[in-house]
Amino acid sequence: LAAPAAADEIPIRAPESTPAKELSEGVVVSDEMVDIAAWEPGTVMLAVSRKRIYLFSLPDFRKLAAGKIRGEALACGILRESTPDRILFFVVSQYARDVNTSFYEFVSGKINRVGYDSSAFYRVLDGRLLRQSVGIASPLGGPVSVTVADPAFRSDPRSAGTLALPKNTALYSFTHAAFWTGGMIGVARIDDDNRHLNVYRQESDGWDAVWESEEAYGGSLTRIRSGPEEATLRFWEVSKGIAAANLDADPEMEILAASNRESSAAAQLLGRRYDRAQVRALDLRGRRAVTLWETDLLKGTIPNIAIWRDSLIIPVVEAGGKKTRIYINSIANPVTPNDR
Repeated sequence: LAAPAAADEIPIRAPESTPAKELSEGVVVSDEMVDIAAWEPGTVMLAVSRKRIYLFSLPDFRKLAAGKIRGEALACGILRESTPDRILFFVVSQYARDVNTSFYEFVSGKINRVGYDSSAFYRVLDGRLLRQSVGIASPLGGPVSVTVADPAFRSDPRSAGTLALPKNTALYSFTHAAFWTGGMIGVARIDDDNRHLNVYRQESDGWDAVWESEEAYGGSLTRIRSGPEEATLRFWEVSKGIAAANLDADPEMEILAASNRESSAAAQLLGRRYDRAQVRALDLRGRRAVTLWETDLLKGTIPNIAIWRDSLIIPVVEAGGKKTRIYINSIANPVTPNDR
């Protein structure tokens, strides 16, 4: 881990306007991060590269600890059962074609593995621990269940029911919140086929497709290897980078979504499918979505985004994959009415 260094500022602008706000300076880490997670109400950020775990304090990004990962990391998260003296977290990783989740504790400056679940993906969303078993037709194609973890890890996490979602929703590619007046619940999802952002509203008889973007969102350099034999081996992108947050004065939630842009054909031949990225804030108004603000187009890729208190954390992996620049910025009312 390199010593923390100030990162350049990234402008945030309202569409078709002059720059309105800039991201605060973050740090530069000499590794290629594949996921991040922040713990509220604590002051800890978890980040994983393909081979290593990192724990930082927030908001100063002081390194607390680092450790190795067996296999290659795919995702991570911090459990709400954590306490200031004992941070509980997990790392989803792949070894050969097996996907597994390891649970850890961070106590007295040391990282210890305390639990394990085979053939399952995990994610923390709105404080809840979600689980999706590795599918047969596609790795992330099964039902998503809400689980409860035993803080002592004397037993495996137990299911507390299935989360209601539109069919074929991948664990990491959605967020849900009350996007409309009256507390109506919606799901914003990045689809696998065209990477369009789709918004669904929960009705009494199922899910109503409300809006679909023209632009592509998500996209990831992290991929899952899947297939019964080498000849049928396929690679599935673990697309992340979507969250719900209250960005303005009304009680309804808005959508934050990252978009990784495809690189040139020549660059893709060298193994980097994406080389530019952007984060956009969207406000749902009836059956349409309005862009509140967006960052400039950034050089590199965004593996995920995280909300910590009233701040947005954005890791940007440089095109060469040797460094990750991590930014943090307040998102409390970042756009004035005149910007809309």
